[in-house]
Order: sequence, then C-alpha cells, then structure tokens
Amino acid sequence: MSENRIQVPDPELMRRAGTRMVTAMVLVLILTSPLTIGGISLAARGELPGLPLAVGGAVLRLCCLVLVVATLRIRRTLDGRTIARSALLTAFIMGVGLLVLATGSKNLGKAQDRTLTRTP
Repeated sequence: MSENRIQVPDPELMRRAGTRMVTAMVLVLILTSPLTIGGISLAARGELPGLPLAVGGAVLRLCCLVLVVATLRIRRTLDGRTIARSALLTAFIMGVGLLVLATGSKNLGKAQDRTLTRTP
C-alpha cells in the first residue's frame, strides 16, 4: 500500500455513504427552508433578529453541500480497500467546522434559555 492511500475496513460502507449523504442533504435542505425563508422575510422587513436565522440557514445549507461533495469525492477515490489520503482533508476540515457551529449553537441556546428563565 502506498503512503498516499489509507486502508478502509469496510469498502461497502464507503460505497453506500454517498447515497446516505445525499438523502441526508435533501432532508436538511427541506427542514431548513422555513428557517432561512423566515429569517430572510424578517430581515427584509427591517427586523434584525431575523438576520441570524437567514445567515445561519444559508451557512448550514452550504456546509451540508460541501460535506456531501467531499463524501462523494472520497467514494470516487475508493480503489479496492483503500482511499486517497488527499480526499479525506476536505471532509475533515468540514467536520471540524460543523462541530464548531454545533457547539456554538448549543451554547447560544443555553444562554437564551438562561436569559428567558430569569425573572426581573
């Protein structure tokens, strides 16, 4: 095995990953549509609280699309029981970015709950 290839334990799982990711992307696009559209309509009326919804929905859709493209690229480099090491770089970077976004949104939700439960 060459040093620019990584051995995978289950090549069939790698082949099915593309179909699963495309299905997941379609679901994310459908489920985030109200979020993005609602945020855009609020921002268009001049209400600034709609701006994070619009931007967040658009960024989430873009990240999902890039992750699906990276997964399909990994699947395309599958040769026997190995994949190209260079194909994993994009997926890793996107995974880290999505982890940061998920952590930030979780912390934002907790802060909002703390603020709303305080009584004046």
